[in-house]
Amino acid sequence: MSPPVTHVVGAGLAGLAAALRVKEAGGEIVVHEASGQAGGRCRSYHDSVLGTTIDNGNHLVLSGNHATLAYLRGLGAEHLNTLIAANNRHAWQPRVQRAA
Repeated sequence: MSPPVTHVVGAGLAGLAAALRVKEAGGEIVVHEASGQAGGRCRSYHDSVLGTTIDNGNHLVLSGNHATLAYLRGLGAEHLNTLIAANNRHAWQPRVQRAA
């Protein structure tokens, strides 16, 4: 007999973490996501006013967030935390243009 199918609504961090737990327990999963990409509020977008790409949501993946680190380990992606920490060391300096 095949395992029951669990439907996860939303492919943000919580939905992806839930799907991972179900899979680890041997379940079958279907993840439903309304947007065109996974990640929820964690995504990059181009800001045309600043003329640069903005990473949004990376504050959720700080080195002290034990749940996120456990999630990365479960995915086999714990090495990404080192990259995130390295990138967060640099303060972003916006280009401000003052009116004359």
